[in-house]
Amino acid sequence: MLRVLYVDALCPSGHRVFNSLTISALKDLKAELKLVGHERCLPDKINIAYRIPKRYLAKRKAGSFSKFSYRIREYQKLQWLLKVIEKEHPDLVILSSYETISLSMVSSSLKIPVLAFNHNNIDELGSRVKRYFYRRIGGSVTQVVFENYMADYLKNNIKVRSEVIVLPHIVESNERSEFQAELPTPDSMLLFAPSSSNDFSLIEDLLMREDEIRSNGIKLVAKFKEDVSQDSIILRKRFSDKEYDSFLRSCSAVFVPLPRSFNYRISNVVNEAIANGKKIIMGKNLYSGFLFSKYPSLVYILSNSLVEQREDLRVWLKKEDMSYEEERRAFIAGHSSSAFLYELSVALESNRQ
Repeated sequence: MLRVLYVDALCPSGHRVFNSLTISALKDLKAELKLVGHERCLPDKINIAYRIPKRYLAKRKAGSFSKFSYRIREYQKLQWLLKVIEKEHPDLVILSSYETISLSMVSSSLKIPVLAFNHNNIDELGSRVKRYFYRRIGGSVTQVVFENYMADYLKNNIKVRSEVIVLPHIVESNERSEFQAELPTPDSMLLFAPSSSNDFSLIEDLLMREDEIRSNGIKLVAKFKEDVSQDSIILRKRFSDKEYDSFLRSCSAVFVPLPRSFNYRISNVVNEAIANGKKIIMGKNLYSGFLFSKYPSLVYILSNSLVEQREDLRVWLKKEDMSYEEERRAFIAGHSSSAFLYELSVALESNRQ
């Protein structure tokens, strides 16, 4: 039986959904799975074989000295992890998240296969320092990305020495919600923007234009750095699970105002919007461009602000398009747990040969 050590080295609370879906799929491998991490990033009521010591999980602070101390802490954390690996001696280590420089520094000590999932890592390669260390991650580490264009970038632009494979970010299919919130007029729209990666400068701009937002029949509910309640704009530092589910089910569309630098990673808010049958409004970046190239019925890319494109959005949202359901089904099938397990099995078989 394959013995797998599943490790979320960074363990951010925002990874809980990703870890839950991935761990659930891995159970179908019939492998012996042991978890390393912390309750904040792993599914509820699950056995954690090794808890990452709290001294390694302190929040990163601003400032050059804090960056240095953060790197030291991450390096020490991976040294601790090496001892766990030595004790367990698994057949495979899966890193569901990692910090680039510290992994590069310890990777020569990893003597067993490692699959390392990339989240923010690739977008950070604009830094020459990060790029230097990334290229020198040892050959035992296989880089895992979520879409083919990300793998192409690593191979052709970054010219990594590690193997690169593509595994889909798993999406759970839900029945499409037909429920809509009560709005002042049939042409009004409720936009829900719950991503932690929201470009707050764009939200601030819309907040300054609240009168125009209201007069154009737009109601915006968004994640922001502080709580704000106005007639047409509601901003929250966090949403409860109940609030999140309610707004997701009742909104006219999901608004995902990601920064232009959000290029080689995935927004789970986008995945959940598609899973729940909600159309998506995004700004321009490589990620939104990729989505539009493959699933043009699912995504509207703004070339201007919400206010200026209000009428075009209204027409797009009301448009009945058979290709929407076809593309939605194709997206969900390509990002299902069975698709994930198939691609993983192919990669593991290739490693054995």
